[in-house]
Amino acid sequence: MDGNLLLYSNATASSGNLSLNTTVGMNQMTDWSSGFLSSLARGSIVESVAPAWHLWLAPGESFVFEYEFRVTGGLYTTAGGIGSAGSSAGLAYAYRLGDSSGGGNWSQHSAGQVAQSGVWNGVVKNSFTVHKDPTFDLELAAAANSGGSKAYNPGSNVTLLGIADFSHTLTWLGITGVQAFDSEGNELPLPPDAYLPLIGQESGFNYWRSAEAPASVPEPATVLLLGVGLAVVGLVGRAGARRQRQRAATK
Repeated sequence: MDGNLLLYSNATASSGNLSLNTTVGMNQMTDWSSGFLSSLARGSIVESVAPAWHLWLAPGESFVFEYEFRVTGGLYTTAGGIGSAGSSAGLAYAYRLGDSSGGGNWSQHSAGQVAQSGVWNGVVKNSFTVHKDPTFDLELAAAANSGGSKAYNPGSNVTLLGIADFSHTLTWLGITGVQAFDSEGNELPLPPDAYLPLIGQESGFNYWRSAEAPASVPEPATVLLLGVGLAVVGLVGRAGARRQRQRAATK
């Protein structure tokens, strides 16, 4: 097999931050075989969050918390040469806080197809309601994938690249507003400095605050982290030739 293959995947998580990257590449692939490359990275932060109600000095029986987080990423795909079947890249995220949820997807192919849903390279804004509950659930999840392939061709000369860059996939920006209501649903006035610590039961992170400045050394053990990178190479020789397969995985 002539030419070079490139495979890379990485997933990290720290309190309020996810970071994912995948890359695949073929350079001057002149082998007759058909083949594919695939790289996947996934990460999530999942934990229960406990409001410190004993520190809440303002009135209220139920509360609406407004929150924000930033989604940043980029896709790059290119492919050329005889026998090229193209490259692709995709990003996805999902979130759930209390009774609120949402997500987005973004994909791109070297042939020009692009699909997108949700907020990308911007700020997601939403809100959720609590009733002085002891805890509520929080989940931030993201995935990145890239791929490329070549067709069987005796004269093939393929160069392609697919990159899914979630270098700063999700960044928690904290609580941006709060409303309080009495037992009959009437809104109650709150002081401008109303503050309620929202403490992650696994990480100890205060989700009232922003995680805009990530810690210099991520601590994935402090959250439920599912950070998985998987890279796969598949090659199928011409008819009558011996089948070849290679697989590589990174975590």
